[in-house]
This record gives sequence, C-alpha cells and structure tokens, in this order.
Amino acid sequence: MIDLKLDFCFKYIFTNQCDSDSTYLLKLLVEQTTHFPLKRYIITNPEILKLDANDKTIRYDILIQDQQGNQIDIEMQRSHFSKTQAKRFGFYGATLIYQSLNVGEHYANLKHNVQIILIDDIHEEHHSLIEAFEARTPLGQREIKTDHDEDILLIRYYIYLPYIDVIAKEKGVGQLSDFEMMIYILQNGINEKVKKYKERKIVQMMERRMLKLQMDNESLKRAMEREVALACDKEEKKEYERRGIKIGEDRGERKALKDCVAFKYPKNDLNWIDDCNEIQCQMIKELLFQDLSYEQFYESIQKYIA
Repeated sequence: MIDLKLDFCFKYIFTNQCDSDSTYLLKLLVEQTTHFPLKRYIITNPEILKLDANDKTIRYDILIQDQQGNQIDIEMQRSHFSKTQAKRFGFYGATLIYQSLNVGEHYANLKHNVQIILIDDIHEEHHSLIEAFEARTPLGQREIKTDHDEDILLIRYYIYLPYIDVIAKEKGVGQLSDFEMMIYILQNGINEKVKKYKERKIVQMMERRMLKLQMDNESLKRAMEREVALACDKEEKKEYERRGIKIGEDRGERKALKDCVAFKYPKNDLNWIDDCNEIQCQMIKELLFQDLSYEQFYESIQKYIA
C-alpha cells in the first residue's frame, strides 16, 4: 500500500492543477485547516522533489501563492515532533516572510504567510487534530492589534495525523467529515473501514489520485528512491534515540529497507530481512528498483550468504 505520508506521494496527490480531484483536495486541506479562502492560486514549486535527504537548503513540499500574494507552505513530516523539527519549521517560516518582500519594497507590502505542517505525532500537552501558533503576549494579545488573520505575518498550523484515529474511534469512520476522512486516509490509507464508505465522493477522489500514482511507474520508482534517501537522515536517528526509541543505525536501516520492500512487494512476509548480512542488504538496495517478481527478488538475495 502506498504511504501517502512520504512527501513525494503527498505532493503527487495534491499538486496537479489540471486534475479536478487534486485541486479540490488541496482547497479542502487549506480552507478547513486555516479557514482562509483559497480562490485563485498558483503552486510555485510544481517540480518533482529532489532525492538528497541531507540537503539542508529549503525545499518546501508544497508552496502556494494566492492572487493577493499571500504564501502558504504545506509540509508533510513523517518523524516525531521534536525541538529539531520545531526549529526547522521556524526557519522555514522566517524565510517565507523574508522571501515575500522584494528589494526596495516597503515593509507595509509584506503579505500574510501560512504554514501547514502535517506531522506523524501527537503533541505531548495538547491533544487535538489541529493547533495554530502565532506571536502573542502571555495574555493572548496579538502583536498587531487586529482581528484579521491576514494582517499577521505568519501563522503556523500543525495537523497531528495520529489524532485522527482518536476522532474516528469516538465518532466512527462513517461519521467523519470530508476533511477528517481525507486526513484519515492520509494516515491509514484506503483500509477496510474506509472501503465501507466507498460511495462517498471524498473517498472516491482520494482513491482516484492514489490509483493514478500506482499506475505511474516512473513516479513510483521516484517515490521508492526517495524512501531510501530519507532513511539515512542522521539527525532523525538522534532524535529517535533521545525519545527512547533505542535503535542503532544498522537496525534503523534494516527497518527502512523493509519498508521499501513492503512498498514494492506488499502482502509478503519480510521478517527474513532482519537476518540479512551487509552484502545482502546492499543487494536489496541494488535490486529493489529492477523489474523483478517477488520470487526472483527473494531468490537473488538469498544467493549472497556470508
């Protein structure tokens, strides 16, 4: 099953401005999160994501500019919420503001900037699906005296993806709003619970976008290459250890390899990868993107036993 939380897949679902499903889903995501109307807009970074996970230059997942010049940055983050991630998104937000003013322009021309961060974690203190952050005093007063969000330089929204399962348990999957159902599918895919409501338009839209991705062999290959590249992020490994997830680099890489193999060969028992030696792991990386059946792939790996 496709992991829609992989930034490549996430971008594929939401950024095709020639596809009515994609444009509807993007508007639903933005408007229901921010309550800010998204009318005429352009996606300013429609290019395919690069593969270098260690590149620290800013590469927004989805960057939108509306007809008033306001910017909306949407990021999919699969790791846990951490100080490192908070600093990263703070840096992204500051850069958004900086980039919204041309040299020589007056500060009054600065536009409204919005960040929407979908993150695979629940906040330790605030249990909710969506939470907004902006500059306020301890009494809750805004830095600028205004009741209009568009007057604020930056508002950051977090969507805590796992919390949708709490909502689904309380309400029932069938009672989820269209926005909640979209988030539920991002988190869980089209599972058996969702299939019971396949007549709903929001489910059909998400399923059509996923099917188009599945049928696009080149994009699937890019997605798997992206998965392998992201598995080597050393900073995230340090963060996992800090949170008590005690995995070594080798075990972390094995898990990433298993995830990639499962992406290409679903419904197969992959526990044998845990026992692979270094040579076999290297062969997995090399053979993963070849056009092989699962049986051919497995037999090729087993030939290389130390």
